[in-house]
Formats: sequence, C-alpha cells, structure tokens
Amino acid sequence: PSFVGVGRCGHADACWVCTLRLRAIAGDRRCPVCKEELDDVLITHNASTLLLKTLKFDAFERDDSLGVRFANDDIKREVLRLFEYRCRVEHCAARGTPFRSLWELENHLWYKHWRQFCKVCLHGRPAFICEQAVYGTRDLERHCREGD
Repeated sequence: PSFVGVGRCGHADACWVCTLRLRAIAGDRRCPVCKEELDDVLITHNASTLLLKTLKFDAFERDDSLGVRFANDDIKREVLRLFEYRCRVEHCAARGTPFRSLWELENHLWYKHWRQFCKVCLHGRPAFICEQAVYGTRDLERHCREGD
C-alpha cells in the first residue's frame, strides 16, 4: 500500500513502514526531516499540502503505544499486520494466519519448513518480523560467515 507518515510539523517525507520502524523499533519519535519531537503521526494515503493545512489530528483514532493515528480502518489493519507473527514461506498452509507469539512462529518455521531466523539479525536488526529473512541450516551458516 502507498501510505505515508505525516507529523504535525507538516512533513510527509517518510513512507509509513519507515515511520513505524523509527517509532516502534528504534524508539525515535522525531520527525525524520526537521527532528521535531512528535507525540503522534498520522498514517494516511493522502498527504496533499491542502489537506495538511486543514488536518485535525485529534479527529483520528490513535494507538497510544505507537503514537500513531490512522486515517481509516484499512490503514489501521495494514499497520497492525506489521506487528503480527506470520509465516512468509511460499505455499505454506499457515501463511495467512498469524501466530500468537514469536516462539510459535519459530517452532512452525523449524518443524514445518526446516528454516529459522538468524538470532543476531532477529534481536539486533531494526526490522519487523515480516522483514526478517529465514534460512535453512546451510544458508544460515553462510549468512553468519559472509552476510547477505
């Protein structure tokens, strides 16, 4: 989806995934352009200048833990999907169903597909679970030796 994160400062230069990555994973709640501290940002599909001038941030639903407001329910649904534990292995029967925990997803990946996350990347790389690569044993050994 083509969404953008918009701050009260008016900057709409970061895509919605990068906006969420900064806020949720890196703990950085500043505007990536002007560095103003932002209590919340709006994730929207329309960041036109005219809209930004008349925008009433408080009218939109807010997720307090993220400091994010949603322009509509479809956007909220897409944002929350980033935080789900889903199998991304092609042709997996469980692909569309979120797991309840990272532990469940890791077990599924190992016992159904013989794949696993790199623990260093999983815990040290600022990325959502859906952005993390999964590896077979040989691929993980290569990844640890040489990187990707």
